[in-house]
Amino acid sequence: MTEDRPKALVLGSDTRSFLSTIRSLGRRGVEVHVAWCARDSVSVRSKYVHSVHSPLRPPSGGWVEEFEALLQREQFDLVIPCNDPSILPLHQERQRFSDHRIYLIDEGIFDTVMDKAEVNRIASAAGLRLPREAAIRGKEDFDALNQITPPYVLKPTQSYVSSNLGQKNHVAILPEKQSAVAAIDRMLRSTPVAVQEYFEGVGVGVEFIARDGRVLSAFQHQRLHEPPGGGGSSYRKSCKLDPELAEATEALVGALGYTGIGMAEFKYNPTSRDWIFVELNSRFWGSLPLAVNCGADFPAYLFDMLCNGREDFPRDCRENQTCRNWLLDLKWLQKTASANGTSLRRHAALAWQLICELRYPMTLRESSDTFNWDDPQPAIRELTDSAGAIPRRIRRKLSKKALQVPALRRRARRHLLGRISAAQHVLFVCKGNICRSPFAQRYALTKLRHVRHIRSSGYYPKQSRPSPENAQTAASQFGVDLGDHRSSVLSQEMVDDADLILVFDEENRDEIGSRYPRAKAKTYLLGTLLDDADAVITDPYGGSVEGFHSIYTKITRALDGVPN
Repeated sequence: MTEDRPKALVLGSDTRSFLSTIRSLGRRGVEVHVAWCARDSVSVRSKYVHSVHSPLRPPSGGWVEEFEALLQREQFDLVIPCNDPSILPLHQERQRFSDHRIYLIDEGIFDTVMDKAEVNRIASAAGLRLPREAAIRGKEDFDALNQITPPYVLKPTQSYVSSNLGQKNHVAILPEKQSAVAAIDRMLRSTPVAVQEYFEGVGVGVEFIARDGRVLSAFQHQRLHEPPGGGGSSYRKSCKLDPELAEATEALVGALGYTGIGMAEFKYNPTSRDWIFVELNSRFWGSLPLAVNCGADFPAYLFDMLCNGREDFPRDCRENQTCRNWLLDLKWLQKTASANGTSLRRHAALAWQLICELRYPMTLRESSDTFNWDDPQPAIRELTDSAGAIPRRIRRKLSKKALQVPALRRRARRHLLGRISAAQHVLFVCKGNICRSPFAQRYALTKLRHVRHIRSSGYYPKQSRPSPENAQTAASQFGVDLGDHRSSVLSQEMVDDADLILVFDEENRDEIGSRYPRAKAKTYLLGTLLDDADAVITDPYGGSVEGFHSIYTKITRALDGVPN
């Protein structure tokens, strides 16, 4: 422990587990530093953030050396990674960082808890109830689907894989075999898939902190709003710890010899009182704000256990309290209303549910993921960012509609071709300068021979990042080598030097317009050169080789249409 105030480094990016961990440790009196997050993240607006550090992130070359230098310089009492893209690379390099206290699941069980299929095997042996399941590791296993009654619950065995930290593998619920097979085929490119029988019930989580297989404190929540196709909940309620679920959680934790924080997820049927085990979440979870607001202060508990050896934590928490993520909840409402289609009965049930849920805010039993009275700035920033996005979305839709009108599209294409023919300095810009813009720049070198200088850059504030492996593989199929590419950060000098700036989507164009207003008149969507109705060339970051190939095909088609 440092001589004066204890110090911790928190790694993450979201407004739920990351922000809650910052607040929990800050209220505990810990000096909180953060890293591996965007500088414009609303979470870094918290008054409890002492410093924001910007070492290279994995998988960028040199990240290990920069991160080690940060640890040596600051001498943190504890480092807490809050998401898998932070946890996985730290686990791979845990021997390199062994002189520093970094919270990771014990090495002996790390691979086990990160593999959902293996956790299910241990859970079954420990007596937990599981749904019928089929393991799919290749197309030869597709016949196993015949053992499962639809709808199908498709669960990637790993949410993230080390070779592609930018892509999360999501759970999906699909109604029939044909769509399930197509989805499994896509998932298998990243990870094996467990197909489970659907269980009718509500999502319930038992959150805990444990040491050597003993649960020291636990807290239970119930999901109130769940996305129709699966995924994280936007609205949750605290409830009394169910004895059966608590016993099941203790059995699993004991079988693993688990030390740390975690959440055992269940499906519970209130009518039959039956339940099944769903999965073990071995890091801080999305519903953490509810637990912290109800008195189950797991980040502070973790700090005290690992740094001070404490094991006596409170077991009583406030029940029947709710917590909402307002932005995600608006998306939930939109998706649920859309899924209800034209069914008046379903729309009426949804309306009645929302009316009944008003009792929580009306009786002051509701809190927010981002808004806290003692720390309002993250929520204020989130609100202003959301309000500012509305006119941008309207402008983007109008621009998109205009380019779908054939006469306007032809006119815009002719105008852009004229600008290209007169240009001597062309600059391609995307967000990170690792996927679209470097490919376009290198391909354009073979097509725009009249242009003296062709460069690429991005406005994401990290330089010297390589292109993802999938991008390099897809680019090679077009004769483009991205192996030696390293990203650059867009500067005023680059913008001033360019006669023409070519971007790929509306966000790119908006960012350049807001940062460099005088560059608006020379900034164009490259996709305007395409005959397609949509001029946007989406960001393939985190996608498969096939996804990159599809985007690179659009870029080459656009540039091939420029006369020599």
